Amino acid sequence: MTAASRCARAERILGDATPETATVAALLESLLSIPGTEIFHSLRLGGAAPASADHAVVRGNIVFLLEAQRRPSQSSTLHSAADEFRALLGPDIEVIPLVLVHPQSAAPCARISADGAHLATVGQALERVGDTLAYSFGDWRARPDLRASLVSTLA
Repeated sequence: MTAASRCARAERILGDATPETATVAALLESLLSIPGTEIFHSLRLGGAAPASADHAVVRGNIVFLLEAQRRPSQSSTLHSAADEFRALLGPDIEVIPLVLVHPQSAAPCARISADGAHLATVGQALERVGDTLAYSFGDWRARPDLRASLVSTLA
C-alpha cells in the first residue's frame, strides 16, 4: 500500500479526527487482531463524581482504560475513573488506566502521571497492552458479565 493510499484510507476512516483520535484509532485497530479482544468507546459512570474513559480494551479479566492527550502535562481523571470501574466490575477484574501521549509531543519522562495513570506513546501502549493480552491466551475465557457491565456504561 502506498503512502498516498494509506492517507486516503485514514481520511475515509477518521474523517477530520484530531491527531489524538487518529493515534488511538491506529492502536485500537491493531489490538483488534488479538482473538477475543473487545473495544468499547465513550464509557461513563454516574455518581457524585462522574467517571469516564474514552476507550476500554477488554480481553478475559483485563480491562485497559485509554485516554489520549496531546501532551503528558495535561491533568487526567483516568486514575480515579479506574477506581470507579474497579468498584463496578469487582475484584476479579484487573483495570489498568493508560494515558496515550501523542507521538509528536516529547515522549514522557515518567511512566506514571502525577494522577497515577500509566503514560505511554502509541508504540509503547501497543507493546504493553498487546503483550498483556497475548500473555493471557492460556487463561482466557469469555466474560459475558464483564461485557454486560461495560455495555451499561456506554454514553
